[in-house]
Amino acid sequence: MEPAYDSSTSSNDNDGTPVFTAQDEAREIASLSISELTSIRNDLTGAAAFSDAYASAVASASRADIPAAVARLNHEMFELPASQTGAYYQAVETRPELVCHERKLMFLDYENGDVTLAAKRLAKYWEDRLEIFGPDRCFLPMTLRGAMRDQAMPMARRQIWQPVPVTDAVGRTVFYFCPSRRNFSEYSPREEAMDAWYQLETLLEDEDLRRRGVVVLGDLRNMQRDHYCREMETFLGKIVESVPVPIRALHFCHPSKVVLYIVLPMTKYLMPRSIRLRQRVHSGSEKQVLMSLEAYGLPQDRMPTELGGSVVLDINQWMLDRLEIESTENGQLKSTAPILPTASAWTTAATTTKTARAPAAISGQEYTGGMSSARTSAYPTGAVALPTAAVRDNNSATNDTGLSSSSSDHRQAARKKPRIASPRDMTPAPTNNTSPVARSGAKTKDESKKKRRDGRGNPDPRMTKAIEARLSDPLIPLFDALVAGGYTFTQSEGMQDMVDADGITLQQRKNNLCRRIRSEKKKRGIEDKAKPAPVERGGVVSFGSSSASIGAPSASGNRAEAGAAAEALLGLLNQK
Repeated sequence: MEPAYDSSTSSNDNDGTPVFTAQDEAREIASLSISELTSIRNDLTGAAAFSDAYASAVASASRADIPAAVARLNHEMFELPASQTGAYYQAVETRPELVCHERKLMFLDYENGDVTLAAKRLAKYWEDRLEIFGPDRCFLPMTLRGAMRDQAMPMARRQIWQPVPVTDAVGRTVFYFCPSRRNFSEYSPREEAMDAWYQLETLLEDEDLRRRGVVVLGDLRNMQRDHYCREMETFLGKIVESVPVPIRALHFCHPSKVVLYIVLPMTKYLMPRSIRLRQRVHSGSEKQVLMSLEAYGLPQDRMPTELGGSVVLDINQWMLDRLEIESTENGQLKSTAPILPTASAWTTAATTTKTARAPAAISGQEYTGGMSSARTSAYPTGAVALPTAAVRDNNSATNDTGLSSSSSDHRQAARKKPRIASPRDMTPAPTNNTSPVARSGAKTKDESKKKRRDGRGNPDPRMTKAIEARLSDPLIPLFDALVAGGYTFTQSEGMQDMVDADGITLQQRKNNLCRRIRSEKKKRGIEDKAKPAPVERGGVVSFGSSSASIGAPSASGNRAEAGAAAEALLGLLNQK
């Protein structure tokens, strides 16, 4: 851990510090072209998500063109000055897997196939990564056990940057940012920059989320001038200009007069121009701010409770999920599941009013691995109202995993984990008045159950065979295990993921298989070396012989519980 940062080395007042004035902002906006203004408006409102604006030239290129594009990128990197590519070539020598073709394609994708711009961004990425993480961490994998080792517990305790477990109305990732929790007497700005870099880079694992970009929600309540640090703002600017994930919008909420007239002008001066043009300030009462954000695709149902919404943040659960995902990348299991929080992070506010307002997508349905299923939700341009997902029948005898249970209590417990609605959930279920002709081409719920089960109370035999195949050979890929069990997958038109004969996506089948394998290992007493199985008792999660209170997340954010949970995370990392 780095030594505590001396705030006296950074000016926290505006005396002699460059600021971005209202006149500067007016001149900058007046200099924009029509196409630039349109692009800014589309990013702020999310209108580009309904068109092909998020598509990439690299994505539309044929596979035969990709090697040639990478070769041109390599040549362009060679032509850059040595002072800009030193860190990049060091990564090539020490960690070639971190600069593989797939990683280079992300930079080409970000720059829409422009090789020159992609090469400059790739070189800057490694240059800034070396500056922020230092030579001892820069060339390690970007994981909690790699470049973020010894930083997991402080990140969980600080809770300055947190991913929101649901997307906005058009499927973009949302990050919550609370600078009033800063305390630079305990840590350095570089350590906070490492937190932000790591969380943003996790989006590189999902191609669609990476292209859709990020929306940042800044909660500026209780922020004072001593929470501002010019070095920190410089680091954030480097992250934005390096990591190939576009920042679509930046919303500052509830700024005080000191922040509005002193801190924000200094912050805007250090912002990259593309971000400064995409930032908006929302002042007034909580209700007024929520109404203002709704116009940008951020309805109350998808806002964190800290800003008056219905979604509870849980950085501890998110980090536990990251540990599980990253532990599968060592050759035992390659997970492609979305990387946002699960389980308790999806819990809505405990009040009856907020529960009534929350959509069914986050108030009682089973979570199946992330928010990717909500990315294709069809919202009309400019609309902010959320469709209500069809709630599953709680009296159903089975769940998606095909697990049988001897009591209805067990079946109901399996459905407590919510998930984001998929397009199938948003399709209205046929009513009793629907004509037989209209329903002849659709599978009913009973038909789907018969497909998944060979008899009353018996689990899907295909899943049972897949479990046995995986247990007998832990190194076999999940896809091969499912095929060995008898599943067949095809690529349907308009779907990014393959689906089986029942219309279930490959990713959902993989998630179900993982859950069934963990359950089967527990029944057989097989030790899971990838991660000690947590046992929850009354809000306390136990890891082996030690336990730490992670508990149910609260809107007020109990910092003591966060610290205890961080200790548990540190213990888990030390075991690894």
